[in-house]
Amino acid sequence: MGPNAPQETLARLGATARGPLGVRRAPSTTTVQRLLTTVCPGGLADLLGCDPAGADHLAVDGKTAKGSRIGTASAAHLISALTGTGHVVSQARVPDKTTEVTALPRLLAPFDLAGVTVTADALHTNVGEARVLVEDKRAHYVLVVKRNQKTLFNALRALPWTTVRAEHVSRDRAHVRRETRSVRALIVTDLDPGFPYLVQAARIHRWRRVEANGKVSRETVYVITDLTSRQASPARIGQLARNHWTIENRDALWSVLQPSAGAADVPRPWSSQLEGLRSLVADVGAALGERSSHADVGRYVIWTAENFLRLKEQGWKIASAF
Repeated sequence: MGPNAPQETLARLGATARGPLGVRRAPSTTTVQRLLTTVCPGGLADLLGCDPAGADHLAVDGKTAKGSRIGTASAAHLISALTGTGHVVSQARVPDKTTEVTALPRLLAPFDLAGVTVTADALHTNVGEARVLVEDKRAHYVLVVKRNQKTLFNALRALPWTTVRAEHVSRDRAHVRRETRSVRALIVTDLDPGFPYLVQAARIHRWRRVEANGKVSRETVYVITDLTSRQASPARIGQLARNHWTIENRDALWSVLQPSAGAADVPRPWSSQLEGLRSLVADVGAALGERSSHADVGRYVIWTAENFLRLKEQGWKIASAF
């Protein structure tokens, strides 16, 4: 809302008429920012985010916002929650000198996640977050285990995977590579008595071959879950893991959302709101696909927002109808 907005527009928006002439003045940028932060601490991401209640899958992912570093200040690190279809639910800035682990409960606090399966990377594989998900949010978890969880990782690796009959194998050919995924699952209620609600463990083996040069890569990943074998077969676990990795690696879509060369000049108070706008463009991209025309629209939206905020901070009087 610019200072030169039409009086009719200001009246429709509820601006107070003042003085003998009844002139309406638009609220300042600071007032709008303060109101938005008070009413919706998550900013545009929460206002524009979808409701996860009843969703099948919610993926938690953290990213550093490129272009958000200003001077000696650290870049903004954001933690986001997205549905399995890639639509943004919410995001929050991780406070400086803290981690995603402490930010996750605050991110998920407003939402009803009963029955929703939450996936996250190895950073979130800890007792505290597992209890929050199951006890406080009545959700389920599927968490990755890496070598940073040494005891749990070694216990998973030592399981008799070669004798497991519960296995699902899928093969795909996309772009210029072929990929085969094998998922084996075991009931492991006594694997780690200290990890709450652990019922199943799974080993996911991925084999990839690049057609252009014949390069072959192999990767083995272990995951744990509180879902029973009836709730999550090997095929189901593999699909949840694949959806999560797809969201993490939305290279084509996130390339649309990278800031322009001067984005570091965007005022720091607005950086989280700009990330909210990026999330909106991500949702549009997820809905419409990743065709070049949509990518061009996304780049233009982000470029316009960055330059608008920069000029406003520098005192430019920008007229706007809303």
